Amino acid sequence: MFCASLWPFLARHGSGHRYRRRPTPLPHHKSIRHRSRTQHRSGHAPACFETILASYWKPVYKYVRLKWQANNEDAKDLTQGFFANVFEKNHFANYDAGKASFQTFVRTCLDGFIANERKAGKRLKRGGDRDHFQLDFIAAEQEFALHAAASDLNPEDYFHREWVRWMFSMAVETLRRRCGEAGRTVHFQLFESYDLSDNEANHSYASLGRQFGLEPATVNNYLAATRRDFRLPSEQARGEVDRLDERSDVYSLGAVLYFLLTDRSPESVSPRALNPKVSKAAEAICLKAMSPASASRYESAAELSRDIGRLLDEEPVAAYRESAVERVGRWVSKNRFLVLLVLAYLLMRIFFIFTSRR
Repeated sequence: MFCASLWPFLARHGSGHRYRRRPTPLPHHKSIRHRSRTQHRSGHAPACFETILASYWKPVYKYVRLKWQANNEDAKDLTQGFFANVFEKNHFANYDAGKASFQTFVRTCLDGFIANERKAGKRLKRGGDRDHFQLDFIAAEQEFALHAAASDLNPEDYFHREWVRWMFSMAVETLRRRCGEAGRTVHFQLFESYDLSDNEANHSYASLGRQFGLEPATVNNYLAATRRDFRLPSEQARGEVDRLDERSDVYSLGAVLYFLLTDRSPESVSPRALNPKVSKAAEAICLKAMSPASASRYESAAELSRDIGRLLDEEPVAAYRESAVERVGRWVSKNRFLVLLVLAYLLMRIFFIFTSRR
C-alpha cells in the first residue's frame, strides 16, 4: 500500500519537513490552507494530505456536479466534507497500488462517501464542526459551466480529464511564480507564447526574437531552460493525453515523494542537494519515478511501492546500484546484533590470548 509506506519511508530516509511548525502548504496553490484540528499528529500525514488536496479538490468538485447532479452549494459542501472525512479517518492509508490507480481509488472513496451521506439524508454544512479548506469554488464552477456542457465523456473519463487539466494548470502557475522569483519573467513569457499559445504568429523563434528583442539562439536557450524547469511528465507537457497511463501516475507519486523529502516543489535539483539526510537509494527511487522518459520510470505504482518496501527492509532496490562498500554497510546495518556478537567474541578471544601470555 503506497500511502501507508510513505511515513516509515520518510522517517528512515530523511524528510525536508520541519516538524516544529505546521507543514508548508503547496506554494503553487495559495488559496489552500489546511485547518484541521489533527495537526498535532505526525508532520508527514498533513503534508501529504495537502498535496493530495491540492491535486484533487477541483476534479472532485466537478465530478460531484456532473455525476451526482449536485447543485453548486451541495457540491461545495460534499467536496469539503469528503476531504475532511478521509483525512480524519485516514482512508488514504488503505490504498493498495496493486488493485487500482490512486485516481480510481479517490473516485471510489468519493462515490462511497456521497452515497452514504445521501442515504443518511445528511446535508453537510461548511464550517461548524467540519474542517474547513479555503478553496476557489467560484473558478471551479466557471470552468465546470464552460467545459461540462460540451463534454460527451462519461463521469469517470471526465474526472480523469479534469484532473489532467488541473494538474497542468497548477504546474504552469508554479512555473510562472518560480520564474518571477528568479528574475526570469521573459523566460516564462517566451514559454507561454511558444508552447502554450495557439497563436500561429508566435510559432517561430525568429518572430518571438523580434517581439522580445532577442536573437533566435537566445530564444531557443531560454525555452530549453524553462522546459527543464516545467517538470511535468513529458507526455503530459506535450498535451498527449492519449499517452497518459499508469507511468504518468508514477511521475505524480514521485513528485509527492520529492516534496515530502525536500519540502520543495519538484525542480532541477536532486533531493540530496536540498536535504542531505536523504539516502542515495531513496533519492534514486524518487528520481526514477520522475524520469522525463516514460519508459525509464517504474511501470506501475505497485512496482514503485515494492521498491520502497525493499528499501524499508534494507534490501537492494531496483533504482540504485550499490557499491561493494555500500553493500557491506547495508548488511552490517541489517545484522547489527550478529555483528555485535561477533565483535564481542573476538574481543574476548583477544583478551584471553593476551592474558594467557602473561
